Amino acid sequence: MQEHDYADVDALMTRAHASVAQVRSVLSQGTATLPRRRFLVRANDNACAVGAWDSPARGAGYRELWLWGDEGNPATLIGVEHLLGRITGDLGSSGPSAFRLTVPANQPTVRQAAIGNGFFQAESDGPRSRVLTKMALGRAVTPDNWTSISDSIRQRSKISFLKECPRFTGLAQPIAMQDDTGKSAAPSLAEIERLLSPALFVLPDRPAVVLPITQAYAEELFEGSSQPLLLAKREALLHSVRGYIGGPNTFSIIREGAIAVFYESSTGGGRSAATAIARINRRYLMDKASASQYAATKGVLDTRVIQGMGVGPQVCVSEFEDLMLFRKPVSLAALRGIGCADGANFVTARAISTDHLLAIVKAGEPNDSL
Repeated sequence: MQEHDYADVDALMTRAHASVAQVRSVLSQGTATLPRRRFLVRANDNACAVGAWDSPARGAGYRELWLWGDEGNPATLIGVEHLLGRITGDLGSSGPSAFRLTVPANQPTVRQAAIGNGFFQAESDGPRSRVLTKMALGRAVTPDNWTSISDSIRQRSKISFLKECPRFTGLAQPIAMQDDTGKSAAPSLAEIERLLSPALFVLPDRPAVVLPITQAYAEELFEGSSQPLLLAKREALLHSVRGYIGGPNTFSIIREGAIAVFYESSTGGGRSAATAIARINRRYLMDKASASQYAATKGVLDTRVIQGMGVGPQVCVSEFEDLMLFRKPVSLAALRGIGCADGANFVTARAISTDHLLAIVKAGEPNDSL
């Protein structure tokens, strides 16, 4: 957010009946030692959502955040969800963060988006409380770091994993947890990944697949601008759930709940390396005409490319979220050394073993240091 955005922020918040103090809170730059993040999302040159939040800091306290949306703009939900993704992914090297959001009055879109992204209301706060909290992990959880991550979560939230790292049996499998009073619960793996999002549990036996992508499309699908805009070619960047479109033959290779490794091919000057991981939420077949429309919002492929996939009328759409970029891209040579690459060099989706996945994650380092 720049100074020339202030008038639009003021106008958006005034329409939402924000007080002068609330406007000042969003516009505040924070302090030299604890600067405040501030972002404004525009749709067709109109401000639709604004967010401000405390920068990462070590300690067990909550990081406060402020979110406002224009309830009269149809793009507001997308804008607010994008801001929530930026906020919960802004963890730095301080480890997991606990966020606290007081939902403004008359802001149902903010509340809807926050709950959908893992914020929840504490039972002790009462049914009318507008305070929502969330723990953001920002880690790929593996058998090697299971204990250290559990300890880190306990330091922030007084909750920890109760047992050793389990093997994957399905998204509905229970994950035992316990708070500092001894009270235990066992939410499903899917629920845990949502509540701790961004979070990827790379458990033994979890299915995994390598998905090829060109450099140009990787930049469109993965990279965000410093000041987000709802522009047609980049709208996918604002969605927490994005789509990977492949040939119909990939339907049998990609499994729902799998961990996807994105391999950037050498086409167009790409790095010939694995560069990111994410979770496949669901996958389905779609006719090519509908896929072209889908790609305009949640994907980035051109209609010409989609029409050229396979000989039939359909393509496979795989929806993914909780994308984590590797700090160290894993080269094709390293992938061959791991044993998960053959002479085809990932020209199409390829299933890999959990051992291969764990080796790629270890080499790529998607986690900040705890």
